[in-house]
Amino acid sequence: MSGPDASIRRLAAPGAGGAVASLPLSFHRDSSDRVVAVRGARWLHDASNELLNGAAGVLAVPTGAQVDRVTAVAIAQQGRPVVIDDRWSHNPAVVTLKEALERTRKSELIEMRAMIRPEDDPNEAFLDLAVLADILTGPLATLRMVTARATGRIATASDSLGRALHLSVQRSPVGAGDVTVRAMATSTAVDAHIPASSTAAPAIIREHDRARIVQHPTVYESAHRAAWRELHAAVCERTLPTDIDRRSRMIAMIADQFTDGPHAADSTAPHA
Repeated sequence: MSGPDASIRRLAAPGAGGAVASLPLSFHRDSSDRVVAVRGARWLHDASNELLNGAAGVLAVPTGAQVDRVTAVAIAQQGRPVVIDDRWSHNPAVVTLKEALERTRKSELIEMRAMIRPEDDPNEAFLDLAVLADILTGPLATLRMVTARATGRIATASDSLGRALHLSVQRSPVGAGDVTVRAMATSTAVDAHIPASSTAAPAIIREHDRARIVQHPTVYESAHRAAWRELHAAVCERTLPTDIDRRSRMIAMIADQFTDGPHAADSTAPHA
């Protein structure tokens, strides 16, 4: 925690402590500033209960790829922030990368690839990757699952500008939870590396054209730490993040791919 003024109650759940320990800002000791970290398959219900009990905000570390719509609506009606601490979307470099991709609006292809550990859930990782893609390119217009196997996921998608995306998640003995992003246009390109959320190693973002390569400055801050910072800002400024809405929309798009049965016998679909 961050100093004696921090007012945080952590639910007893494995892994939540790592996120709590990275809190970069103090929440003053005041009942209106009480924030809570929740984790697990029941994260949405726990978040709703904490808001009903007076929490000013909730940081959620989900497991599983589900969102209950009724509970999500109940949370929205509370009018207090819930920030989802997923793998990549809160990395501070995401804003810079989004701006770089906007400068390559005529990209013919945007490729996003995540390498995860063998013990990681590919459903959860693919959902987090789809959320990241939705943030970086604006709302995804389409998504089609090409391959869904125990070893990973491959999908194609398109954004509102009609740009094609290729999304893949692969289990690997050397997987560390990193994401690589590449966008290619006629005369420009962007390539980026977003590290795992468990590390504060900086992302790498480069823009290329025929004359030069520009590497953008990035900061040493983990996605976990940045998620806490965003929750702090939302509580102080009384703003409402769109994390739950975005996650719900991505789950629905992925689930639609399994209406007629999975594309592979060993695949499983997320549930909205």
